[in-house]
Amino acid sequence: DSPGVAAGPGDMRQLLINLLLNPIDALGGGGRVVVAVETPDDSGPVRFTVSDNGPGISLGRLEDVFLPFVSTKNGESHHQGLGLSIVYGIVDRAGGSISVENSPEGGCRFSLLLPRWPKEGGSYD
Repeated sequence: DSPGVAAGPGDMRQLLINLLLNPIDALGGGGRVVVAVETPDDSGPVRFTVSDNGPGISLGRLEDVFLPFVSTKNGESHHQGLGLSIVYGIVDRAGGSISVENSPEGGCRFSLLLPRWPKEGGSYD
């Protein structure tokens, strides 16, 4: 039985797609992407982590990755830099938090905390 979170199914699908496309692009067909879900207790937030063993994000760009139109992809004009901004908006609307860091072993890690879906009543709005 997996816990519900305070974000709708469409939002969660969009969030996961955007969090997975970035490392897939960065790894260029090789490497590893790991998605983990943790539920430390029955009432606390659900923690999602998406990590990879790619090149990571340059330190000067870490603070900006959630801003619209910011892309860390060098010279690729088909990337508009909106994916992580969309993810940030979904997490914020759900009342959660998101952070990014470069992993000591290489690559980067996105950590999300999302409140659980209320047990009774409520809506995704």
